[in-house]
Amino acid sequence: MASTENADLAARRRNIAMALIDGYNAWDIEKIMEPRAADCTHQLLPASLKRPQLSYQAFKDFFGGMIPQFRNVKFTVQDIFDDAAENKVAISCLTTGDTDIGPYNNELIFLIYLNKECTHIVKILEFVDSAFTADFFPRLRAHMEQTE
Repeated sequence: MASTENADLAARRRNIAMALIDGYNAWDIEKIMEPRAADCTHQLLPASLKRPQLSYQAFKDFFGGMIPQFRNVKFTVQDIFDDAAENKVAISCLTTGDTDIGPYNNELIFLIYLNKECTHIVKILEFVDSAFTADFFPRLRAHMEQTE
């Protein structure tokens, strides 16, 4: 019985983690938020980027505002790690897309923390390519301000 239960929880962890990636690939804020619990937090890392931890609503508001700036977005999963003992999943992705300031090519790792039942994400730590991010996003913000 325990091994069937463990297999079921492993499948749920993977399904919820992939629902997050599917939401990003749909490039739809509601689908991106769907696998998250209402109290889910999202933290962009490394800390050197000085990005605050965001609540569910703060992330939805911030990221929802970024969606129109990108086209042809694709998250390609490179690897998935399942930590059954801690109820976490790590996903390594390559991301690509188009913007008005040029191509978007980033590499990231999501550390996804799930609730006990493996039905929702309660915390996301998102590690990004800090050199690319530190260069790209200030330029994108400047472009957004010029076109407002």
